[in-house]
Order: sequence, then C-alpha cells, then structure tokens
Amino acid sequence: TISYNLFDGALIDSATLPVIVAPVNDQPAFTLTGNVVVNEDSGAANIMGFVTSLTLGPANEGTQGVDTWVVSNDNNDLFIVPPSISMGVLSFVPQFNANGVANISVHVRDDGGIDNGGEDTSIVQQFTITLTPRNDIPTADDISISTNEDTPVNGVVLGDDIDGDTLSYSVTGPA
Repeated sequence: TISYNLFDGALIDSATLPVIVAPVNDQPAFTLTGNVVVNEDSGAANIMGFVTSLTLGPANEGTQGVDTWVVSNDNNDLFIVPPSISMGVLSFVPQFNANGVANISVHVRDDGGIDNGGEDTSIVQQFTITLTPRNDIPTADDISISTNEDTPVNGVVLGDDIDGDTLSYSVTGPA
C-alpha cells in the first residue's frame, strides 16, 4: 500500500493506493553433467544423476513440478530408443553396430504456466552422445564340399566382417 498527500497550497487530503503484485512463474533452470561416451553395442544406457541440479523457481514456486523434458537429437540412426530424461536420469538404447556422434538439445518445462508474462520453459542446453566403434568378430560361413576318396578337392571359404575390415584366411586342419 502506498500512502500519499495532495496539497493545493492551503488544504491537504491524504489517501492510500493499494498495490497488488501478481506472481509470475520464473524460468526453470538445470545443470547437466556434460557429454556422454559409450561403446558401440554397449546396450541400454541409464546415466543416473545426469541432471545435477534443477530449479523450478524461487520459494514461492515450491509446489511446482516438471511438466516435461524435451530432448531432441540430430542423429536418430544411432538409437533404437532415442535419448530421454526423467527424474535426472538420461536414458537411451544405441542401435546395434552403430557408432558416431549425436548432438542433443534439451530443455525443461515446469507446470507453473505463463500467466501474467511468466516463463515455464528453460534455456536450451546441448551435449553430445558419442558411440565409439569397436572391432566386431568376423563371421565364417560353414560350407560343405564332397569328394571321392583320394581325389583332390577345391573349394571357396566364405566370411564377412561387418566393420569392412580386410579378411585373411587360413586352413586349420580337417574337421
């Protein structure tokens, strides 16, 4: 409340002016631990404590909660299940035999709304997920060759390497 006086040179009148301050939602903020590196074919990743701090606003916004984490990436081919964040945990499932780098963008939205000019969405933060390659085992194809006794035989051995490495062959003996 503001009190004020009006004076016309001879007389004074006093009044009060009530001031009502409407609360607005303050922008949420968070901190991430940083870039993530995992090995190719490492399976599902659940990185606990990836979000190290989360502030949804000052004390008068203490009852607010997270509405949603918005996570996007620029390399969906690296993932069976794309990155997501829940309860401070970063989760994703890499694609089998995939390697490379994905640039991840993330922001959080609280449930405080935008009434009276409030802000419910944090600043976008970025990090990378790197899937490092590993040397996969080459696969040798079982083949069958028939010949008569005491008759030389020729055949072709076959195999494959998903990594594209040059293969060499050696005979280890009769089966």
